[in-house]
Amino acid sequence: MNTILFRVGLLLLHILLNVVVVSYLTRFDLTGSWLALTAFVLLLFFMLALLIRHIISFINYAKHNSK
Repeated sequence: MNTILFRVGLLLLHILLNVVVVSYLTRFDLTGSWLALTAFVLLLFFMLALLIRHIISFINYAKHNSK
């Protein structure tokens, strides 16, 4: 049971860090440069892909260990 609570905590920490990074990056004017805007969008897609991967991993872990 402690492992699942640990995984939930890490997943919530991951979500919180994503929010912090995105809110920090939106403080800058990214529309002045196509390179900066493209890097920002690529970073968003990368963080979203990692988050989805971790959520799927957590769901698979919960399915296999809930017996």
